[in-house]
Amino acid sequence: MEILNIPKDLMEVDMKELGFVNWDRFIVNNEQGTVFLYGWIDRKNDSYKDFVFLEYKDKGDNSWDTSFATSSRKYSLDIHRIMEAKGKHNDCTRVEDHFSLINIVRKLSSKPEKEWFKSKLKINYLKIYQLNK
Repeated sequence: MEILNIPKDLMEVDMKELGFVNWDRFIVNNEQGTVFLYGWIDRKNDSYKDFVFLEYKDKGDNSWDTSFATSSRKYSLDIHRIMEAKGKHNDCTRVEDHFSLINIVRKLSSKPEKEWFKSKLKINYLKIYQLNK
């Protein structure tokens, strides 16, 4: 794949400044002038990792807009500051708190998937039953 244009110098500066991130991959979308950069932050208290996602959007005048997303509570504000993000900081929201799915990551204190899903089905069934009375 030919990579037409990436902000390599800017990306290297960001990756160095975010030294607590282990950088993994990037994707270039030449048609949209966008580069997506992915990395992981090791968590000390469990075996999970938090993701970091940086986006670089070509403004067409030899400059780039940048944005980011992360699942890290610990480093989120640091990343916001380092990336000089504009606008207010937004916390990451857990999928498990809003969706009744089996294929989601749960907190360590959560019930096993089958039991959790059965309980959600039962609660949703009761809600539907009560609405249709």
